[in-house]
Amino acid sequence: MKKISLSKAKHLLIKTVLRYQRRKSKLGEGSREQIEGDIKTLHSSLETSYRGNTEEAAQAAHHLHETADRLIPKSFLEKTWDAVGAIVIALVFAIAIRQTWFELYHVPTGSMRPTIHEQDNLFVSKDAFGINVPLMPGHFIFNDHDLKRLSVILFSGEGLPIANNHTLYFWLFPGVKQYVKRLIAKGGDTVYFYGGKIYALDSKGEDLKELRDSSCIERIDHVPYLYAEGRQSAVGSYERPCFVFSQMHEAVMRATVRGSSTVDAEVFDGKRWRRPSIEPKDGYPTQYRELWGLGNYAKARLIEKGDSLALKIYTLPNLVQSAWKVSYAGHVPYPTLIMNASEIELDPKHIDHLMDTMYTARFVIENEKASSYDYQGSKSSFAPRFPGAPDGTYEFYYGKLYQVGFMGNLTELKAPHPLLSRSKENVMRLFNLGVSFNTEAGKEDSGQIPMRFVYFQEGDLYVMGGKVFDKEDEKLQDFVVAQKERAKKEGIASAFYPFIDPGPPVDSAGNIKKEFIKSFGLRIPEGHMLALGDNHAMSGDSRAFGFVPKKNVKAKAEFTFWPKSNIGPLPQPASPLFSMTRIIVWILAILVITALYFIRRIRHKKAIDIIKRDFS
Repeated sequence: MKKISLSKAKHLLIKTVLRYQRRKSKLGEGSREQIEGDIKTLHSSLETSYRGNTEEAAQAAHHLHETADRLIPKSFLEKTWDAVGAIVIALVFAIAIRQTWFELYHVPTGSMRPTIHEQDNLFVSKDAFGINVPLMPGHFIFNDHDLKRLSVILFSGEGLPIANNHTLYFWLFPGVKQYVKRLIAKGGDTVYFYGGKIYALDSKGEDLKELRDSSCIERIDHVPYLYAEGRQSAVGSYERPCFVFSQMHEAVMRATVRGSSTVDAEVFDGKRWRRPSIEPKDGYPTQYRELWGLGNYAKARLIEKGDSLALKIYTLPNLVQSAWKVSYAGHVPYPTLIMNASEIELDPKHIDHLMDTMYTARFVIENEKASSYDYQGSKSSFAPRFPGAPDGTYEFYYGKLYQVGFMGNLTELKAPHPLLSRSKENVMRLFNLGVSFNTEAGKEDSGQIPMRFVYFQEGDLYVMGGKVFDKEDEKLQDFVVAQKERAKKEGIASAFYPFIDPGPPVDSAGNIKKEFIKSFGLRIPEGHMLALGDNHAMSGDSRAFGFVPKKNVKAKAEFTFWPKSNIGPLPQPASPLFSMTRIIVWILAILVITALYFIRRIRHKKAIDIIKRDFS
């Protein structure tokens, strides 16, 4: 006999009594006597169960259950109604909780590493900023004050130009995927990128120092682009091909092809289109590289240089004719921006610095061949080979190598693991291929540059977010001198512009240059936000799909609850424990729970009253 608990026996008694009341007029006298007898027996057993007669109550419940199923069985319609009702009620509660209270969110990608890793599971607070409209953008209530910069937010991709953006909630309801990123700037802010940091003003012109000084982002770099030349799209006619180049999903440059080799370029300074000028202006950008600090950053690859390695650096050019190459797609010409290239030789200490700051995408090795974790199911003939590396899933961060175990748990590996080798071949392979894991993309003549970013920070040269060259380093000093000499030799009207440190946008007293930021910075439209991934080299974020409408914000990611190697709160500004919206949600939850409790009590009392009236 299947064991029945006392609570389940009570529930069975109430359900059977109420069902019997509806159906007893259709039963014969013998059937009524059987059911009423079993009801009385169970009721009596439950009343004495506190004396320890639990076994007697369980037997009586089992007997009543069999009698009810035999004499007053549920019809197909009743069973269907019960099943559908239970599913609908469960869905309503699940949607209400997930959309307005909290959610457990599984992270599929590494766009927020090192803060959040692939396979991490987050507790997400849906009432941190407001009360959401379920299953669509918008809020019943929203408190902009609680939406703090540097918060890790969850937002809907509704209306954003993101590929493969749709999903099904509970495998039933069509919806749009949610994304987790860090909120950097709000509507009305103006931001400028330098040295891996963001210098910004709010809508009142006040310095947002927290965007560069906060401990929340102490080891996180910010880079203004994924691709230096931006995304290109055709807008002109066949007779007059014109192409727009976009950053942050905003048009910033356009180029019109004339004839077979001439390109007319213009730059959008935030207010109007301007012809590029060789001479810099104080009040507005005249070159594409001057926008938002784009020219303060470069991409790089490692190349062999004799017995050692060199860092080949690709930087934005001056927009003159020699900066453009006209190619053809069929009979249609299109312009390609040619990046400037420079080299700086590496000593063994620089190679050690690179390995000490090495990071990669998460990758899988099988039979000594590596593939990106995101594409591990696809076998590529271009997969790089790592001789001697055991099969497994790995990742580098801050120069440390981790093996990824069950459910995303990380274990740090030590030398002499083959992947930690500091040989020239291994360092170059990890640097050039450690994001794409595609040997074709890593070739120097492929037209693709690795997602490795380089920038100056107050004289020092940083690569992969770590200082590789100190400002006093002779190699770096020689590089800076060579850049200046090359610019002087090629002339002011050449495409070459030297990659040297312009210095941070602050004055001698350390105060931010407000007029400079207003003139050359990126202004965030009202009602929108700049959302960036902490993993700038591998994050599809506002740099790809543009600014996020505030109405799309759904939640704040609070902490990682699994895997155990990453459990803990996320580094971000704290939210108030008791806010207006949280109090409202809690009150609503208490009211719903209280209402359900009283409905259950009323139903229970009704059944007991029937028993006392009819079966005593």
